Amino acid sequence: MPNSGKTTTATQLGKYISTLGHSVLLVFCDANLPPKEYLMADNEDVSLGSILSAPELSEKMILKATTPINEHLGVIGYKKGEMVSDYPHVTEIAVTRFLEKISNMADYILFDVQNTNDVFSKKIEEVTSATLTVINPNIKSIAYINKKNISNLSKGISLISARDIVVINDYKKGDITEIDMRQKNITLPHDKDLKNAFETMELFKPTKNKNYTKEIKKLFGLL
Repeated sequence: MPNSGKTTTATQLGKYISTLGHSVLLVFCDANLPPKEYLMADNEDVSLGSILSAPELSEKMILKATTPINEHLGVIGYKKGEMVSDYPHVTEIAVTRFLEKISNMADYILFDVQNTNDVFSKKIEEVTSATLTVINPNIKSIAYINKKNISNLSKGISLISARDIVVINDYKKGDITEIDMRQKNITLPHDKDLKNAFETMELFKPTKNKNYTKEIKKLFGLL
């Protein structure tokens, strides 16, 4: 769901995993509103767009496009001002090549995906070991999940697969606190400091909210 706090969840989960000593690569896949420009100063010459459109791809090129956050966490994404139209159409071959190249570059690879209908997102969903659906605690989000479940049932697909996790993120401080989704879920409490972190480019700083951190730890345990 748009504006549900997907990027906040991804950054906090990635930062937490990295503090355990695991190597983490966080890939921001949204070119319409590249979140990377809100999170850090971006001085990289190579971006995700140039990687996906390159005639040949090497690990060196991927490393050049990676912005280090700490010793164990790196980030790849589109650069400020870039759009999908700046590059040739992304092909399944290019996406597959990229995913194969990064598969052994980190212990954990997290993808922050906005659109689930493009070729990049569909290919990611095929190869990932777990899928997180981040929603807000409101009627619109619940309706979206229910519609998705009904659509899957009509296609003969199980309601929620073993690898699907719903993250209920009180990003905007909703007024519904208890939601029975009848499946594995995590409830992230509202954290006003995280909500304002985009403006100060400090989203990778650990939150002081102990309840939020507790849920992030629980989320990692489900992966």
